[in-house]
Amino acid sequence: MADQAIRVLLIDNNRLFNDLISKILSENYNVQIEKRDALPQTDRIDTEAFDIILADPFQKDSRIEDFLLEVRTLYPRIPIVFVTECRDAEKIIEGFRLGITDYLLKPFQEDEFKRMFQRAVLAFHSKQTPGLEGIFQVCQQLNLCRSIQRFFYILTLYVTKLATSKRAAVFFKSSDKGEYQILHTMGIPKTQEATLQNLIDQDLTDFLESVGTHVLIEAKRLPLPVQKILGEKALYLFLSLGNEKMGKGVVGLNLGNRSRDFVVPWLPKIEELLKESGIIFSNLTDFLKARESALKDDVTGLYNMRSFQLLVETEFEEANRKHYPVSALFMDIDDFKRVNDSHGHLVGSEILREIAQILRHNMRRGELIFRYGGDEFVVILPATNLEQAKRIGERIRLNIARHRFRAREGEEIHITVSIGVASYPDQTRNLEELLKVADEAMYRGKKATKNVVYVAGETLA
Repeated sequence: MADQAIRVLLIDNNRLFNDLISKILSENYNVQIEKRDALPQTDRIDTEAFDIILADPFQKDSRIEDFLLEVRTLYPRIPIVFVTECRDAEKIIEGFRLGITDYLLKPFQEDEFKRMFQRAVLAFHSKQTPGLEGIFQVCQQLNLCRSIQRFFYILTLYVTKLATSKRAAVFFKSSDKGEYQILHTMGIPKTQEATLQNLIDQDLTDFLESVGTHVLIEAKRLPLPVQKILGEKALYLFLSLGNEKMGKGVVGLNLGNRSRDFVVPWLPKIEELLKESGIIFSNLTDFLKARESALKDDVTGLYNMRSFQLLVETEFEEANRKHYPVSALFMDIDDFKRVNDSHGHLVGSEILREIAQILRHNMRRGELIFRYGGDEFVVILPATNLEQAKRIGERIRLNIARHRFRAREGEEIHITVSIGVASYPDQTRNLEELLKVADEAMYRGKKATKNVVYVAGETLA
């Protein structure tokens, strides 16, 4: 079987991606590829002709539902993968309900595509029993997740498909934070997410804490404000994964007006899924903790510059998707060489740790702090405009200037910092330029007066 070519039907009307996918497949696998630029009539797909279907179905006049239903009916063993620019979660969920095996968002990295294709090959050759085949496939996807957000998204997509649920919410409490946050919602208007987050602290936390492996509960037993958002007069299934050490995720599914008798027969499959995915989740959290440790600075415990590109690029992608600004503070300790020369590097290291602690105390959730170099720090402020960033920088400058740093013999050391401020997209076009402009602003402030917050583009008084 390993010597036989994998027969791929590639459906994509974007010539660039059509050629790119063909190139990756041809260079890395023994494949036979047939290209189409539109969804074909299913009676023109030979059941013996293909092993895997890769398709971008979200094209004008596409018959996605009919196509998937017919393929799944006629050829249930052929894996179907969406390779698409569509970021509408509801459409992706509907694809899973109709039988797709996996999906990959464009644009993608080559390694991402190869991992996805390998999952599709495994799905095709799977010899699992029919009852466990779906679990095998979703666990293959979960094994490749490298973030908690992605893990619970894939898990929830599968469970909503199994339960034919159209409304779900995922809550997560990390191991180092004592409160639940909304990780994902499906079928809940974005305008209601903030309200739901407020309800977690007021009405829902105790219930989320009480959820074991799974619990069936009627909506009327939930707090009334929660019913208003998640849905009234419905049966709910809540699933729990993880613990205090790993972090705990809770998935809530609105099952509509279904009876308990309808749900109970497929609960064993849910239990099997949670058992298998629990092992994968444990491995993922161990991996993330190890990666987190590698991305932290040994002296201050802040993120180091190895992590900068990874974390900030992700934040920029989110900012572009949601259309909010990102600001940067570039901070340098004034005359830090004099401190090291006068008091030694051990005292210098202690000062760096105390400054890191001051930075943490002045930051909100989601803001990123990095030790950029010896005595330089960078703070990334999502959803923060230039004026807001300037105020944050000024607060940091004052708190450091007022802090009592001490040498080992008890002598007080006065420390000040110079901070440069820049913002994206008003002043800069990309991440590299944002950092460069903030750095230049810091340097101009330091050169002029020190102990200053200088905004790029402003004139020093």
